[in-house]
Amino acid sequence: MAAPLNTLRQRFGYLTEIVDLLDSSFNKDFDLRDPKSNDGTANKFLAGYTGIIDTLDHITKEKYKDGVDQDLDNDLNRLFKRTVEILPKAAKHVRKLHVKLVPVHKELLEATLRLRKRADCSGDMFTYALRMNTELEGIRPPPRAAWNEDATDFKPSEEFEGVFEDFGKLEKDPHNRQQRYEFYATRSARLLQSALHALRLPEYFMDPEEETFFANETRPTYVEYPYGSEEFLYGTGSRPGILSVKMKLGAPLTKDEQSKVDKATEKTTPKPVKTYTQKAKSLKTPVNKGKAKEAGQSKGPKKRPSKSKTQDQARKKPRTGWGYFMGIVNAAADVEDVLRDSKFMSAKDPDTGRPDSNRLVTPTVETRRNLLARYRDDYIYIIDEIYKRRFGTPDTASKLPQTAVERKTWLETADKEVTKARDNVKSLIETTTTNAKAKQLRLEAYRLKLARAMYTLGLLSGYPAASEAEIKAGLKARLDDWILYEEAWNASELVNLERAGVSQQLWDKISEDVKKRVDNIQQWLEMWDEVDSEESDQDRDGHDVDDADTFQSPFPDPAVDDAEDEGYEEEVEEEQEEEEEEDDVDAMDIDSDPDPDVIEVDNPPKKNNAAAQGMILTEEEIYNGEVNLDRVLNPQIRPNAEDYLLDVREENRRRNWFRGMAEAEYAGQSSPPWTSGRSFNIYAAGGPPGWENMPLDTAWERMQYMWVLTYWRFFQLRELDR
Repeated sequence: MAAPLNTLRQRFGYLTEIVDLLDSSFNKDFDLRDPKSNDGTANKFLAGYTGIIDTLDHITKEKYKDGVDQDLDNDLNRLFKRTVEILPKAAKHVRKLHVKLVPVHKELLEATLRLRKRADCSGDMFTYALRMNTELEGIRPPPRAAWNEDATDFKPSEEFEGVFEDFGKLEKDPHNRQQRYEFYATRSARLLQSALHALRLPEYFMDPEEETFFANETRPTYVEYPYGSEEFLYGTGSRPGILSVKMKLGAPLTKDEQSKVDKATEKTTPKPVKTYTQKAKSLKTPVNKGKAKEAGQSKGPKKRPSKSKTQDQARKKPRTGWGYFMGIVNAAADVEDVLRDSKFMSAKDPDTGRPDSNRLVTPTVETRRNLLARYRDDYIYIIDEIYKRRFGTPDTASKLPQTAVERKTWLETADKEVTKARDNVKSLIETTTTNAKAKQLRLEAYRLKLARAMYTLGLLSGYPAASEAEIKAGLKARLDDWILYEEAWNASELVNLERAGVSQQLWDKISEDVKKRVDNIQQWLEMWDEVDSEESDQDRDGHDVDDADTFQSPFPDPAVDDAEDEGYEEEVEEEQEEEEEEDDVDAMDIDSDPDPDVIEVDNPPKKNNAAAQGMILTEEEIYNGEVNLDRVLNPQIRPNAEDYLLDVREENRRRNWFRGMAEAEYAGQSSPPWTSGRSFNIYAAGGPPGWENMPLDTAWERMQYMWVLTYWRFFQLRELDR
């Protein structure tokens, strides 16, 4: 879009006309169907959206030309701001037109990427770009759309063929320098991403899971087994083969291929993992508590614990129930805890920690760090929408409601956000069966948690304070949404557990988190019941909950003195007896009654040893690989420090050798051999065994070739110094 006029003012007038036209177009319903083309609406929307971004570019260029006076500069700034304000209208139209924009989905993503790469893309513009990106993710064509009708090959693409040609021209560094090895692997990864982009497949499909890629139990088999072998094709144990990549990219397997994959990755299920659904709300006590009491009825009287033992028990348990109540400090801690989740750019970022236990009431199970980093952009978008735009970034007490009227307005706004998020979570929680749906559910749960935290913060602010009934209702609603949040995460974790190739470590972590959430839900259900009881209105020492500006611990003072009443001591003793009796109940008796509200999930496979693992990496090799792979996937611009790094690594080898020699001499053993640097080319083999025989006739075979060699190059990074 070139401005045909010569003077600055003439070009400004021309740009103003363009902005008027764009604004008028995006204010309409975009009913732009061309009778001669089914893609009329999509193409015209694409032209309008790219027109916005082109206009922003032209306005920026005009601002920095010679001869721009102050008045014209101000006019250009206003025109620029007006153009930016059209962007959210475009995002709304994406949501409305939805599948009609599928034919131009790739082009819209490219235009959004141009917007995000602008040097001044920050503030509102950055928020709108993220929102547009999120909307476009919702209409991304399924991976199956990249394949031909019978799913035997990818649809033809000249762009893909060009990328494959560039991949074949990659040259290795003849000097065997570490930084060049890393750059070679990075360049290989970028070309593989470009190949996926050319086929309209998500580029993140290329990213290996850094936590499991080098692990002996989960490493892809095609990086070390010969091409054409059963291990290469179908995988083994928990290790995926190349056909898992084909499925990931959208091609269904034949019955024969699927049966061989299932046989190669066969799992055993010795014991199910239990997790509760939304029906768990009807469970007020542990499943087998009644049986434990019945079992204890036949036992004789138990010995009364000593005074010191009773005091020790009192330190561990509240006097009665959970003592659920909150003050403004606790509500602020909820918000702080939610915002903290958006601060991790990578899994290795330092952690400032959650709010301490005296401030944070009923903390949810902490999200795994790699997921926090992966969802960071989505979290920031949600925070900008709710915390910043809806509530004006209330980071000081003066920005909170000061009066009852202000509190009412705040609560009405928060309630709308809570209702919308809760409805979305409830609709997704029963239908989540894919990773994409699982991510969507988690993000909606995060939105719900933030919106409810903002509601509670407003409820406990302002003067005069909200009524006792309002606060009770708010605290109960908060528990309802906290329970729903944990259930949403458990539902999404089930999708992970059903995924092929889940490592034992990840399986154990997920199972542990699921059980923690079940325990949380059980505890919060009991708290929910207590809100209406007298013990929720007043603590044991007679302090009113409504008078508490800070969190008052529901636990009694650890110093239990002689003045404590004997009734409480007996109560502690009874609780202790119940616990001991529950321990005596036969496990078969507890499990004999199936619980209708329990979902059973298959346990992970037993660890297969060398036959399934192939090459066994040491812990040092795995750690080296993970560190170097992170550098390859997330390269940083830095000055060339090869000579210095070589000196440092050589010095480290020298120190380690002298240390090893001293230890060997002290133990009466032979000295370790001296090695000076990496004297071999880690890419000398070129690829896994038989890679030269890989066919290149079809587009899928060429994609397979690039995928296998790129991942093999990742695998060689374990040989480099970190």
